[in-house]
Amino acid sequence: MVSEEIKKNDPKIDGTPTKIAVTNDFLWVASGKKIWWYNEANGWSSHTFNNVIADIAAVDDGSINRFIYISFLGNPNVKRYTHSNTGLDSSAGEDITFPSVVSSVNVQFIYTIDNVLFLNANVTHNADGSVISCFYLDGSATTAALISVSGAPVTYNMNYLRGVAKSSSVYYLCTSSGIYTINNSLLSSTSTFITGSDKNFYGIINLNDTKVAAITRGGALYEITSDMSDASSIASFSSHWATGALTVWVDPETAVNPGKILLVGRQDKSTVSTGYTNGYMELPLDTNGNPAATSFSDPGDNSPSSVDNKAKYNTTMGTKVVNHIIQTPFNIDTKRTLFASTHGGGVWSYRKGSDNLWIWNAEE
Repeated sequence: MVSEEIKKNDPKIDGTPTKIAVTNDFLWVASGKKIWWYNEANGWSSHTFNNVIADIAAVDDGSINRFIYISFLGNPNVKRYTHSNTGLDSSAGEDITFPSVVSSVNVQFIYTIDNVLFLNANVTHNADGSVISCFYLDGSATTAALISVSGAPVTYNMNYLRGVAKSSSVYYLCTSSGIYTINNSLLSSTSTFITGSDKNFYGIINLNDTKVAAITRGGALYEITSDMSDASSIASFSSHWATGALTVWVDPETAVNPGKILLVGRQDKSTVSTGYTNGYMELPLDTNGNPAATSFSDPGDNSPSSVDNKAKYNTTMGTKVVNHIIQTPFNIDTKRTLFASTHGGGVWSYRKGSDNLWIWNAEE
């Protein structure tokens, strides 16, 4: 391991950054009081706010609704900023408000899919008291709508949101208390619990346009459908925790029938760690988005893989806990660079180094 060590870059975006959001023109990520945006043509740009940023999300329908949503620590409201093909318009911030049925709101997590924003918050509900609830915001509206829960003892308690996905006309909300569905055409209607109160789901992702999968904290992957009565895991890894970081990687150098791989962040369970057993795991997918194996493997163990050199991966990204990972869309970066938001290590990327070899290192 020592022989494969490389000099670590000083990260341009340090600390423990937020998840990475995507619009048509840029990648977006925040750390501390700064929000950053990136594309291949212009590199990184940033703007500094007065308050620490807790989370970000983005929508971009290509015309009217092009927004960056930002939640700040110590501020219960989420602000919305417009953006253009040059970056953030920091002068046009709008407060997102909440319905009168709640008297206080402290937003925790925000996610977007299909240009709809979902918000997770500790709230004081006028009827149910102190609960954890979810809201949604669609289009150019500035008041979030409260999502109710079918059959729950507390109508508006959904627990912490860990991701969203969509299949056909159904949204899937992954929370710490399980997975819920909402019909796309009836967003304001009641959500329906489908599975997961005993599984501790930690993240959810679209494997393709119609296939959705979720990972448990223990590393078991489930295909998510509207009927989960007899669900069993379709792949898994053991001896590590899953962090909830998920992305589908496509080989950027393969023009025909590219190999697709599901990448899942992992974290060492042991209190005594070698330091080389974090990073992420890989699972090959077939052309229909189905797992082509039942067990995850280490990067570099099989072909195709997201890395060229397993030993160098182990001593770089393998030492970091990955909170979020994403492959850049082609229209933002023709190399389709992999980026990761790490715990305490800033933003990392997989690029060619000075020796012309591919390597994970802190983005500089």
